[in-house]
Amino acid sequence: MQCQFAYGAIEHLPDAMIAIDNRGTLVAWNRAMEDMTGVKAGDVVGRDDYEYALPFYGRRRPLLIDLLDEPLERVSVDYRDAQKCGDRLEALTEKAKLKGKEAVVWALASKLYDREGHKIGAAETIRDVTRWLRAEDCLKRANDRLEAYLDLMGHDIINMNQVAVGYLGLVETATGRVIAPVIPCSIESVKDSSELIYMVKRALLADKERFRPEALDLGAMLAGVAAECSCVRGRKVHISYRPASGQIVMSNRFLKDVFSCVIGNAIRHSTGPLNIRMTVTRQFVDNWAYYRVAVEDDGKGMPDEVKYALFSSEPGDVAVVKDYGLQLYIVSSLACCCGSKVCVEDRVSGEPTKGSRFVIWLPAA
Repeated sequence: MQCQFAYGAIEHLPDAMIAIDNRGTLVAWNRAMEDMTGVKAGDVVGRDDYEYALPFYGRRRPLLIDLLDEPLERVSVDYRDAQKCGDRLEALTEKAKLKGKEAVVWALASKLYDREGHKIGAAETIRDVTRWLRAEDCLKRANDRLEAYLDLMGHDIINMNQVAVGYLGLVETATGRVIAPVIPCSIESVKDSSELIYMVKRALLADKERFRPEALDLGAMLAGVAAECSCVRGRKVHISYRPASGQIVMSNRFLKDVFSCVIGNAIRHSTGPLNIRMTVTRQFVDNWAYYRVAVEDDGKGMPDEVKYALFSSEPGDVAVVKDYGLQLYIVSSLACCCGSKVCVEDRVSGEPTKGSRFVIWLPAA
């Protein structure tokens, strides 16, 4: 009678829940579990040999409810973040499927006892936490990215301001004949600082804004970027680009910022004359048309560990990329928000100190 009461109570709980007896036979599969899996209780209650695992894994295997007496080392084979407290065991698994879709589920299993203290079986509560964990992961990535932006921005702005302060210090003590060239240098340094803050704001805005693709004239946009970036006070910067018509891509309003950051960073982190070359080719990948834009410079280049930190799928080490500028860190974020892919390689294969080549892939309209 006690067993029937316990199993009957499970039926009306809001959480998806199952129960087995001491022989491993399924005795309860409540309505919430029916809704979660799409499997009716009548199709599984009374079955044993782990048949109740089929709706989750497509095969017979132990659920958390079957591992209550196992050490955590065994539980960790199929679950993560496993914790045990007395007769209770909880864990997460990313190996489940619900109604054919991959899911992350949290489970809590515990033993069931009658009034005399005899074990009569076990019960397990299961929750689909896929959306929660994805939201948590997105929040963590956004927080990590924001911290990286702030760290790198502080590093770059301090350097720029030190330049401005140095020049202004000369103004304070200099004679009239040296003041003239010093003031423009100070102004340029402050402008660079303001531009960096603007780019960070753009990157954060792009992170928040949902991607809405629109048809953009790639040739006209690149021509505009080349014209804007080639005028650098006190520097000989040559940007080679031959505009072409009819190169229409699907992207959004942040695409121009990607190329401005790539070229701007090459200028900022180099000295003396600089040559930049932009080329565009139309290519097919898996029967889809793309425009491949290559932006290469003969600046100082970058080592492989910096390339990996900036453009791999794993979060990069901020300390590694500091000497190569916040703008490059922003590029990978903006490129993703523009529906494009970006990679970086040596301009001269195997010689990372002879410049870099950025390759941006954009879907053709």
